Amino acid sequence: IISHEGYILTNHHVVGEADQILVKLYDGKEVRAKIVGTDPESDIAVIKIEGDGYSALTTGNSKELMVGESVIAVGNPFGLTQTVTYGIVSAKGRTNVGINEYENFIQTDAAINPGNSGGPLVNLRGEIVGVNSAIYSRSGGYQGIGFAVPINMAQRIMDDLINKGTVSRGWLGVGIQDVTQDLAQAFNLENAKGSLITGVMRDTPADRGGLQRGDVVIELNGEEMLNSRQFRNEIANAGAGADIEMKVVRNSKIMYFKINLDERPKELGRVSMKPDKSKPSVSIDVKPAGSGTIIWQNGSTYDGEFIDGVPHGTGKSLRVAVFAKGDKATEAEEAVLGCMLISEEAVSKVIHSLDINSFYYNL
Repeated sequence: IISHEGYILTNHHVVGEADQILVKLYDGKEVRAKIVGTDPESDIAVIKIEGDGYSALTTGNSKELMVGESVIAVGNPFGLTQTVTYGIVSAKGRTNVGINEYENFIQTDAAINPGNSGGPLVNLRGEIVGVNSAIYSRSGGYQGIGFAVPINMAQRIMDDLINKGTVSRGWLGVGIQDVTQDLAQAFNLENAKGSLITGVMRDTPADRGGLQRGDVVIELNGEEMLNSRQFRNEIANAGAGADIEMKVVRNSKIMYFKINLDERPKELGRVSMKPDKSKPSVSIDVKPAGSGTIIWQNGSTYDGEFIDGVPHGTGKSLRVAVFAKGDKATEAEEAVLGCMLISEEAVSKVIHSLDINSFYYNL
C-alpha cells in the first residue's frame, strides 16, 4: 500500500488478467480491489482497495541505492503470508534481461520465490525502493538472483496510471545501438560507452532538433549514458513534452542539443528514416582486397580496385550503414547493426569485427 487512500503498487502479471481481486491485509481482513491501470511494458500495475486511512509505506529514492546496500524483500511465497527475506543489492540498471519491454532492474540476492511478485523491496529505513518482479532460475525456485523494478521508475508509471489511466512515455524518434569497442575506435571515442544513433525518423523531435545518423550520445541531462538501453529508458521516463539536453559526439567533436520530446506512439509500425538526399546511395559486396563493383542507385556501376573494402583512391570519408541477415530477419527486413561516420582507415576494423553479408556506402 503506497497511499492512505488505498492505492497499491504491484505487477501487471499478478493482476492484469484478473476478473476480481481480493486483498488480504495484515490483520487478516479481506478487502475488494479494482484495477486502476496496468502497464505490461514495465510489468507495473496499480489497484485500489475500498476505504481510506490505510497505513502506507514511505517511498525511497532508488537512484540513491548503493550496490552492496542491505535490502529486505517482503511477499507471499507459496502462500506463506508476510514472509521477509534479507539480502543486498547485487547490481543496478540491469537491462537486456528479456522480461519486459522497458527494463532497469535492481538485482538482489534477497530470496524471491513464486508469490513474491508485486511485493516491496525496502531498505533498512523501511522505505520502498523497488517492486519485486522476477527471478533468474533454472529450477523454478530461488537461486540468488532476483529482480525488482526501481521505485523511481514505478512511481512515475503509477502517477500516470492514477491520473490519466495510461502511461505517457517520451519519444525522440531515432534508431539506436550500443557502442562496441570496435566502433569506439572507429569514432575515436575515449571508451565504448554511449548510444549510437543508427537512423533519424522523419518529422520527429530528433529530426527537428538536428540530430544525425552517426551521432553518439554520451550524456543526457548531465548523466553519462553507458548503453542504448539506459538511453532509451531515460528518454521514455522523461515523458512527453519534456525538454532534454544531450551531449553528442559528431565527427570527433562535442556538440550539445536541446530537444522537446513527443509522446511515444502507441503503434510505431514500420517507420521511415530520414534520407540523406545530398549523397547518392551505393552498395558493394564486402571484399577485403582485390577488385569489385559499386552499384549506384541510378544503375551505373564502378569497376575498380578495393583496399579493405574501400574504393581505392577515393580519399573520402564515408558514411556506412552495415546490414546483416539474422535468423529472424528476412531479405526484405535486414537487421541494421549500425550506421557510422568513419574514415577509410577505419573501415577494415568494422567489416572484420562484424558478421556481415553486405554493406552500403553513402559517398
